[in-house]
Amino acid sequence: MLQWVYRDQPLPQEPINNSTPQESSRNQLVENLYQSGVSVPALAKQFGISKARVYQILKDRRK
Repeated sequence: MLQWVYRDQPLPQEPINNSTPQESSRNQLVENLYQSGVSVPALAKQFGISKARVYQILKDRRK
């Protein structure tokens, strides 16, 4: 069905994902604030994400 609906549309050369740059900027800011002494609970509250997500961001950035 989707192939029929989008039959006249060219395929994108790269994946289309509008949230990636925003999340990347947010994640960098989370890391910078954490390194400057802001606590994980404060970061979670500030960005509207869970503490577990903050820990994931920090872990992923250290790889």
